[in-house]
Amino acid sequence: MSGKGDMIAAMRGNNAAEQPAKKKDPLEGLFSDTVQTENTSGYEMFPLSKLKYYQGEDPFNEYTEDELQELAESIAEVGILDALLVRESSDGDYEILAGKHRRKAAEIARLRSAPCRIMNVDDNTAQIIVMYTNYKRRKKVLISEKAKVFKKHLEILSKQGYRSDLHVKSHDAEDFCSEKTDVKNHDAADLCSEKTEVYSRDVVGKIYGVSGSTVTRHIKLLSLKASLLKKTDAEVIPFYVAYELTFLSAETQGRINSLIENDDMKVSKQAEDILNALRKEKTINVDELSDDELKDILMGKAPKVNPVVAQKIYKPYETAIKSFRKSVKARFKDIDEDTVSKISEEDMEEAMLAAVDEYIEKLRKEGDANG
Repeated sequence: MSGKGDMIAAMRGNNAAEQPAKKKDPLEGLFSDTVQTENTSGYEMFPLSKLKYYQGEDPFNEYTEDELQELAESIAEVGILDALLVRESSDGDYEILAGKHRRKAAEIARLRSAPCRIMNVDDNTAQIIVMYTNYKRRKKVLISEKAKVFKKHLEILSKQGYRSDLHVKSHDAEDFCSEKTDVKNHDAADLCSEKTEVYSRDVVGKIYGVSGSTVTRHIKLLSLKASLLKKTDAEVIPFYVAYELTFLSAETQGRINSLIENDDMKVSKQAEDILNALRKEKTINVDELSDDELKDILMGKAPKVNPVVAQKIYKPYETAIKSFRKSVKARFKDIDEDTVSKISEEDMEEAMLAAVDEYIEKLRKEGDANG
């Protein structure tokens, strides 16, 4: 195609504008930050009637009507700028691996054909293309969608001989792969040194730009009750709190879900620290706590515990309170000590938690970026 006008003309039925596909590496550029930016070169125009939807597992939700309509309006104006990725099916039609919503929107926009790039790939690679292209193209990927993608990709890698251990010491991708590695496929010999022990979760993390431990945590979330996972997607439950909830019984998870719904509650991020401390100390069985105690935890208030656990939960808090008062006095010398002493613990706690949340979020984002 010589330009955008030719492409639009072709999609509207101008067969003279069609060109044969050029031979390329079927995964060329797939695992990069510029997915499908040049896929309109070396494509073929196919009638929409020949383009069938992928029959395998698709972990992503469908576009809403509004999202589909917005896409259709854009396509009606400028055409399909990124070619669909398809593979030939046994009946002579083509199965869409990437671009099902573009195909739906094209139909709404009354186009008769769409630019397609043929991928000669097996079932496993087809599944990976479906997941990866959706993951990279979507404006927002839900936590549950990420979890399903990571889990399915792990299953595929496990079939290819990678270790599938999830509960092992974390290995950052940078520890076993060079930053310059261009991940074009899933062959360990291409990704890493043969002397390096590679875990499939780390390979998946490398591909999707997260750490291996992040992959593990997301997959663990699939053991949550569906109602709690949905609330995690909606950001009613913070991600790391949801992870701690996976260690609780199904009955307790159900009780927690009811408490959140009955009180229209947004769970505190501090619940993660409390649940984590209780789980590791094993002196209190959270499953045996009352509804009121569970509610307190969800709101960031630790239950009454024995002195050993209390020391681990409250000592850092008491130290922080003292440090807060000293910091305020040191930074604002014009404030007298009496005024500082009158600052309530609630106000200090709110200020500290806001600062800590911001700092922890920064660390986690840096960790995922470096993972």
